Amino acid sequence: MNLLDGIKSDWIYITGFRRIIGAIGKFDPEAEYTVADAIEDAVDDHDDRLFISFEGRDISYADFDKRANQFAHWGRAAGLRKGDCVALFMENRPDYIAFWAGMSKIAVKVALINYNLTGPGLSHCVKITNARAIVMNPELAPQFESARDQTPLDLGAFVPWGRRRA
Repeated sequence: MNLLDGIKSDWIYITGFRRIIGAIGKFDPEAEYTVADAIEDAVDDHDDRLFISFEGRDISYADFDKRANQFAHWGRAAGLRKGDCVALFMENRPDYIAFWAGMSKIAVKVALINYNLTGPGLSHCVKITNARAIVMNPELAPQFESARDQTPLDLGAFVPWGRRRA
């Protein structure tokens, strides 16, 4: 990917993410209309339109919603319930947004953890969120190992669609 293509991809990613983040401020967690409802409405209105373009891959609203639903089903199967918190330790990628959206569909809070952390710093950030589990992309699993022994998690550590790691 050349520099211009990289900038274009990043710009599309950032503007799509900004739309979601901008919408968050409009919601009260106790309201009847939630972020998950807003996502569903956007999918209904724009299902085949481009939601995000990332590293040469175009993802429609419908594809994004499908991935978010997969994460929501995974969350339920893993034992997450309404009001729980899960830590997300993931590099920038479409699944970062899809995971957050999926958890919002099942009313699970997501603690966004800086993927540059290791050891005691990573453990501290996860512990203060009271997360019941941590989810990470495969590339970050070795970093989590440096904090695993100091990071109590009721449900464990997961790599999406992988096995429990702790």
